[in-house]
Amino acid sequence: MEHCVVSGYLSDLPMISVIVPAYNIEQYLPRCLDSLVNQTYKNLEILLVDDGSVDLSGIICNKYAADDSRIRVFHIKNGGVSNARNFALDNMHGEYVTFVDGDDWLDLDWVEKAFIELKNSDVLVYIGGHVKNYPDSSEKVTHKYMPRSILMRDECLKEMYMKPVSENAFIWEVWGKLFHSSLWENVRFNTNISMGEDALAFWNILKLVDKVLFVPSYNYHYFYRETSAVNKLKCKYVFDIFSVNKIIWQDSRHIMDCELIYALKSRFFCSRVRCLLNLTCFECYEDELSVEKKFFYKDICQHFGCITKLHGIRGILKVLLASLPTCFLRPLSRIIAKKNGIDIDE
Repeated sequence: MEHCVVSGYLSDLPMISVIVPAYNIEQYLPRCLDSLVNQTYKNLEILLVDDGSVDLSGIICNKYAADDSRIRVFHIKNGGVSNARNFALDNMHGEYVTFVDGDDWLDLDWVEKAFIELKNSDVLVYIGGHVKNYPDSSEKVTHKYMPRSILMRDECLKEMYMKPVSENAFIWEVWGKLFHSSLWENVRFNTNISMGEDALAFWNILKLVDKVLFVPSYNYHYFYRETSAVNKLKCKYVFDIFSVNKIIWQDSRHIMDCELIYALKSRFFCSRVRCLLNLTCFECYEDELSVEKKFFYKDICQHFGCITKLHGIRGILKVLLASLPTCFLRPLSRIIAKKNGIDIDE
């Protein structure tokens, strides 16, 4: 395919929708929006979803919309990032779509480069690298370098699920990626999940494609804040991550690669053990954990080999701890939960 150049405004280029959920991020939102309205690719539709903010985020969205006709603002009742993204997906018009968190930002040529790479590679999903930025202005590429690659679906899944996060070339978050909008026609974010919702949505997207493109561009800036949702360890988040891993494991029947199935099984088991260890002290999860513990006992021989092979002595100890009767595990669970920063009074 002939290499295309898109700098400047060309009306015949496809519209690209940029979805930005915003909730109480007045301090960071202007930086994000400045990086979007000044993109070298001009045919954008920027959907700002003010998710019931109680600070100035909604006013900031309105101000930018008044200055740029490409911006559409939606003020909705607070329902979480998944609900906000779903609302935007229901209202977008672009042929392509990307997601940007409101406290992150893009290099000014991010959209242009992603679009060119996508079109020249004849794929429906572009995955770019990212830089982790910190409040002290330092930045770091936290993932292993991998050259520009066309990956088959199972190769993509292996990169995400068979290695520690620090050794992956990319992760499952939907930001930093460009999708053909048709992929989202019947895919939405699970609004009952507050942690790991990206992993589940991207899993469902990957079921619809044969291959993806990875480009080590490192021009998406992920802003790491201690107060952001991903850095808050709460009991619901622990249970949500377990729920996501369980859904993915149960939905992995279409996968034929034995190594990948083994990795997904191990991930599911690890999150189950973590749930049993951390959440036994929470009465609100007592019924769910009681069911999972029965399955845990039933499958322990099969899972024991799986977990010990990948996680060694530490994994064995976790299995043994999770096998304790609830009367012994509950006091220990409260200690573990508190040590991990989980509010035991929730």
